[in-house]
Amino acid sequence: AVGVEEAIALFEEVVAWHPEHENLAKMAVALLNLGLAHHELGDHEASRREFEEARLCLERTGLRTSHAHALQGLAAEEAYESRFENAARLLGEARKELDDVGSPENGFAETMVSCAKATSLEALGEDAFAAAYAQGLTPG
Repeated sequence: AVGVEEAIALFEEVVAWHPEHENLAKMAVALLNLGLAHHELGDHEASRREFEEARLCLERTGLRTSHAHALQGLAAEEAYESRFENAARLLGEARKELDDVGSPENGFAETMVSCAKATSLEALGEDAFAAAYAQGLTPG
């Protein structure tokens, strides 16, 4: 079994290789996995950077499910930083994208996503959480 630190090293190799070879989709998936690994290790600065870079790559590739997963990762980092309205909005935005393509909400990092949602809901209360979440559901 590969430990988290070994997995990080492998994903970093993938990320370093793909920009030169124009494979943004594979690089973005590696970035999602790096973001998750760093989140689990408590390196939130690296996690945020990786989820954001994945989001940008995925906007260019059109892989909407993975793009939603990047938004969920960013929501987790927002919740960690006590920016609960932003977290709820990002979760709503991810939900909208997942609904549009028929993907389940818990297809990526279920524990991280459910924790971000629960923490934000508790901090904001039901009405404020629902309002921020609804903003994400209807971007524009």
